[in-house]
Amino acid sequence: MWFRAAIGRRKNAEARWLLPMICRRGGIDKHDIGAIRILDTTTEFEISNGVAEQFAVKIRRPDKEDNIRIEPLVDVAQGDVPSEQRLHTPHREARPKNQKRHRDKPAHAGQPQLARAPAAKPAFGKKAKKHRRG
Repeated sequence: MWFRAAIGRRKNAEARWLLPMICRRGGIDKHDIGAIRILDTTTEFEISNGVAEQFAVKIRRPDKEDNIRIEPLVDVAQGDVPSEQRLHTPHREARPKNQKRHRDKPAHAGQPQLARAPAAKPAFGKKAKKHRRG
């Protein structure tokens, strides 16, 4: 069953903090959550049928820690992608997986070359600092 949270990409919604919030609010485990689709102003997510009814009851209560409204999506059929998602999905050209873009050009093609200045000598009596990459 699909649900919608009233927070999206515009308010910096990210799956890494939405997932624990959904679990806490609905009293479920992360394994009960299916797909999570973060849209511009809302986030739609799927809850397994076994716990969806219990989840729907628990999300009706206001939450002390956040004021994000969560509601069931009643207009979405089982296994169907929410209709709003189709409107926000960018259209991409189909391309074979093994085909790379600009295969004939080197990775640096079209990028300006930056000249490196020689390192300045340290003041008399001091050692030059070694620049190490981590």
